[in-house]
Amino acid sequence: MKPRHLIALAAAAPALAVSLVAPSGADASICFASLPAVAGESWEIQQDGSENGSKFLEEGSNFAENHGALKVNGEAYPMLPDDQGLCTTTATTIQFPSKKVGGLFVSRSIVSIGGQIRHLDTIQNPGDETTVDVDFAVNVLGSQHSILSESGDAQVTSADHWSVHKNQGGSFPFLQWGVGEKSHPPTVISHGQNPAVWKSQFNGMPDATLSYKDLVIGANQNLRLLHMSGTTTSAGASETAAKDRLAPFEGLKISVAARVANWGVDADEDGVSKLEDECPSVKGDLDNGCASEKKPEPKDEVVLPKGGGGFGPETGPAPLPPSSGPDEEAPAPAPAPVAVRSARDTTAPVVRVELRRKVTRSHLALSGLGPRIGCDEACALTVKITGRTRGKRKASTLLTKSFARKTATRTLRLKPGGRKIRRLVGKRLTVVVTATDAAGNRTTVKRVVRIR
Repeated sequence: MKPRHLIALAAAAPALAVSLVAPSGADASICFASLPAVAGESWEIQQDGSENGSKFLEEGSNFAENHGALKVNGEAYPMLPDDQGLCTTTATTIQFPSKKVGGLFVSRSIVSIGGQIRHLDTIQNPGDETTVDVDFAVNVLGSQHSILSESGDAQVTSADHWSVHKNQGGSFPFLQWGVGEKSHPPTVISHGQNPAVWKSQFNGMPDATLSYKDLVIGANQNLRLLHMSGTTTSAGASETAAKDRLAPFEGLKISVAARVANWGVDADEDGVSKLEDECPSVKGDLDNGCASEKKPEPKDEVVLPKGGGGFGPETGPAPLPPSSGPDEEAPAPAPAPVAVRSARDTTAPVVRVELRRKVTRSHLALSGLGPRIGCDEACALTVKITGRTRGKRKASTLLTKSFARKTATRTLRLKPGGRKIRRLVGKRLTVVVTATDAAGNRTTVKRVVRIR
């Protein structure tokens, strides 16, 4: 598919209109934060707006580390340790600051909507009309399989605008990056054998990139790209969510939604152009795009001074205020206080282990095993790998490693010595994971890996 050109929507005035208003009760905090997900889980967001590894649901992992990472003109959206205090957060929102990326200014808004994650990326052009290339990373785990796309099959191409997947744990992650024939989808580039077709292969799913090429952005204008990712416990629920045209625009007002470039001219299909739709998340029956019983959302905007806002190549524009308040959904009520674990804790940690079920001998020798292990509390890990070797009737220990107590899900690198691998004669390895919490409670999980 040939890349399509998008023309940035002109503002009502020559000034750069930015309708991003600070949310009520928002706090400046670190950019590495958690947002609520379904079934009491949480999305762990990194300080560049991408995900910090997989989230678990029904024993299944969904998106891999760095899913949602953004590049503009080949340059990654940067977040450095010194930037951590620049993010603004609520219970459901993380607003990342404006940073100079690829010669333009980029900010990110990450919002949990009904437990699903919305990435809304704003690209500002302080100079003359130009074009921009944008890449959005789609990182999944190998255990995930595509099962449905907009075109009706399990193969995802540039003609699709959403996809549904399944993983070994029984959850069904889904993705959205536009809707309808009149939207402007990116080129879907698979990192597998066939870059033009993204699908499961060799019992695993490769990563992919949503690549937007030559998007036209006018002088002192901006455009936005919107992507959704989520997961449910059934294929039907994920398909319904992936087809949903309204939820991704929840809380957005016209000044923001009108500049979403990759979702067509009438995402809610109510016959009112996004340039005039004052209720972009409602399939309305009024001339302004709202439903009869719904009043238009407020249209307050922050307007920067004429001439590009007075920023230069060294300083860049003032950081964008967070896109919450009138632009986003209202902050969720503060969560109830978490009970503090008592000194007489007798509850063992819950451990989740994801691991390849089959490996080749060459893969084991070159890369070893890379299990992803998470606990529901801070835990130390001991991992042992056993297998039958030449001259032994019972399994021998090939590797034992210990890891310090941490709370985050971790990917471990476990590579037995080459001599031990060469002596393997059995067709299976046993991986034993023991997790120990601060009170000394232990949980042991075993996984079997077959050698092909």
